[in-house]
Amino acid sequence: MEEIAFCGYDNSSPTVPSLEWFSIKLDPYPVYSSHENKRVKLSHNQLKPFSVSDFDKHRQHEAIGSNLCYINGLNVMTLDVNSPSDGWKLSPPMTLSRHYPKTTVLDGNLYVLGGFASNSPPNLIGWMEVFDPISQTWNSLPNPPSPICPYNFTCSALESKKQILVIEDSADMCRTKFHTYDVNTTCWTTREIQSRDLFVHRSSKTPVAVGTTLYWVDMDDCNKADYCLIQAYDLDKDVWLHGGFNTGQIFRSPEIDFTGYLPRLVHLGGLKFGFLLQSSIFKRCVAVISYVSCFIFEVSPIFEDDGKGKHNHDEDDDDDASFPKLRISLVSIHRYPLPHALCILDTLLL
Repeated sequence: MEEIAFCGYDNSSPTVPSLEWFSIKLDPYPVYSSHENKRVKLSHNQLKPFSVSDFDKHRQHEAIGSNLCYINGLNVMTLDVNSPSDGWKLSPPMTLSRHYPKTTVLDGNLYVLGGFASNSPPNLIGWMEVFDPISQTWNSLPNPPSPICPYNFTCSALESKKQILVIEDSADMCRTKFHTYDVNTTCWTTREIQSRDLFVHRSSKTPVAVGTTLYWVDMDDCNKADYCLIQAYDLDKDVWLHGGFNTGQIFRSPEIDFTGYLPRLVHLGGLKFGFLLQSSIFKRCVAVISYVSCFIFEVSPIFEDDGKGKHNHDEDDDDDASFPKLRISLVSIHRYPLPHALCILDTLLL
């Protein structure tokens, strides 16, 4: 049974809101409710936070096994979700203090990237460092071959290739650089491609890597209300793909889904993913009932061949109709009552 941890805060709180952590377990064989959409499973048990802290709500989080990691400055705090009453524990400090770095996990090790005021790398090593939770030690790693803008990049781990991938978008979002760090050889490689950006500020969103394909999620607020947009990039085929589905099928007036910030996708195995949306039922402008909904879906690419072994896509055409499509199949929707409205910041698979 998959377990997802997610954190957020009550943005209606009159005081500085606390960072709250919740978890949900997804039943692989759910018994669905009498909801008009037969794929919806509605839980009647209100979720309760297993951790409430005064941590900065905009820091980075990762999960290593059952341990949550919270990164702030020099410090990394960890919490074992199996014994949350033990509280957050301080791990050994990083070698360099960082401000809002990017993070990812590969083979049970925590990688921390960037987080410096300028794009000038510190010395020859240290732009990225890795934490081994078993030995409780940090090691500085070689810097990328060229400076990386601290505000226009994100990262992901390529499990199949044992690589750390840094995705850097140009300021005008027209070009994308892929910087790849090989964990085994400790070497970097870089290639640049034409960007196919359907999102606003994609570099602020963390992709999920499955094999050598990256997946992003966003809500298409500009063109289609309540439409979940999935964008993918196949590193081997050098092809951008996109697809989506309507999330409004379960939200009925007066229930409103809150999409001010959409957390990253969670990979559930194969080509199955999950993502969370929070919604509330309002009366007189006050949220009286709030839910978190976990959408489970599967993807498959649809390539249109031009008869010459090439994918039908115009290099100069950024219209989304020219993208090869992703077939999106909605599998199930799991809904859980919340104690209050929650601005969800991050989701992690435990």
